[in-house]
Amino acid sequence: MEAGCFETGWCDLSEEHRRIRTELEELITSYVKGNATEYWMSVVVAPYGSGKTTLLRHLEHFVESIGAKALRVELADIVEYIVERYGSIHESELPKILEEYAKEKLGEASSAVVLLVDEVEESYDLLRGIVEYETSPFRGVAEAIRTHSTSVYVVLAFGPSSTLKEAVFGPVAWRSRVFTLPLLPKPVIERMVSEALGGEFPEASSLLANMVWWASKGRIAWARMLV
Repeated sequence: MEAGCFETGWCDLSEEHRRIRTELEELITSYVKGNATEYWMSVVVAPYGSGKTTLLRHLEHFVESIGAKALRVELADIVEYIVERYGSIHESELPKILEEYAKEKLGEASSAVVLLVDEVEESYDLLRGIVEYETSPFRGVAEAIRTHSTSVYVVLAFGPSSTLKEAVFGPVAWRSRVFTLPLLPKPVIERMVSEALGGEFPEASSLLANMVWWASKGRIAWARMLV
């Protein structure tokens, strides 16, 4: 296993990757334990292939390791749940509906559930169509988390999309923490290439690392595929 990597598949590829992981773990832990003075909804933003889904999978295992319940889903599934049972709702109702959703999916009630929502940008327009709101469909959720008045802690994950600005705009912005996964720095790719070549051919390693960096655009999934 690579240095800085976990069995979940997540790797702290840079200091920024490590910071993001640890801060998310701290935000989740504080909400589950209810021992903080302030709480924020978490938002993860990353280009495709940059480790967003892998990070959510890591957080899912982390939540279970601290004795809480985790549920990793795509926003499309939540939208479908709302449409089938309610048709449309007001944004202030969304926190309670997410509690119902989590209870149904997990088959039991829980004092704390961490809901990891992936592919938000793919179904955001559909959510806008069924949730009545003024600034963001997630305002009610962000406020419920801020006041620790819901048993469901939400982590939203976005790919590159113009919907991000509206989703976490205004009142939601100061109720949330946004984490942007960085592209891989070139030295990380150089290390990956060097390890693949067994530490030999340093000049070739540097040349290949340049090619991989440009071809992958710094995305970890693409870089690993190329190496």
